[in-house]
Amino acid sequence: MDIQRWEYRIWPRTIPPALEPRLATTTMPPEPARTDTYLLTEDPDIMPKLRDDELLDIKRRRGRRDGLERWTALKKCAFPLGPGDLWPFPDRLARQSGWMRPDLLADAAREAGLLVASVRKSRRLFEIESTSLEITQVDGGGLPPLTLCAEGEDFEATRRVAELYGLTDLPNINYAAALREAVTS
Repeated sequence: MDIQRWEYRIWPRTIPPALEPRLATTTMPPEPARTDTYLLTEDPDIMPKLRDDELLDIKRRRGRRDGLERWTALKKCAFPLGPGDLWPFPDRLARQSGWMRPDLLADAAREAGLLVASVRKSRRLFEIESTSLEITQVDGGGLPPLTLCAEGEDFEATRRVAELYGLTDLPNINYAAALREAVTS
């Protein structure tokens, strides 16, 4: 499962002016809302989350280039989890993996000292130049209420979309970094 994607995510107060004309001419219904529960380890390059209590989704940041971050999906596991599904979590947590339900995993993660934060998301996606442009309303985790992200497999296309729609005017901050910042500020 070595799917690599480039991402540029911002947390603006409002929609960037360069994006407003595109939104005015596009009718894209929002996806169904979902809740993601992030289980953040000490490693800032690993981002595990529970997707709507259905999947354990883990990705790793493989690097940065010109402000974009390159992420690789490491695993997507349905519940109940089996042996080995909980890498990269602490051994104490991984020993319990055979019977894990999402709620028990979140509780065990808290007990193991991981940062656990649930975030409700309602997003709209637009496809531009093989890049997804995501506009998401966020509730929870102490995060700002709006995030935008350009995400795609092609670095150049993703960079162009991020620049064209004003994302690169703000710093690129992924969910894990934003959650850590919200907890410590």
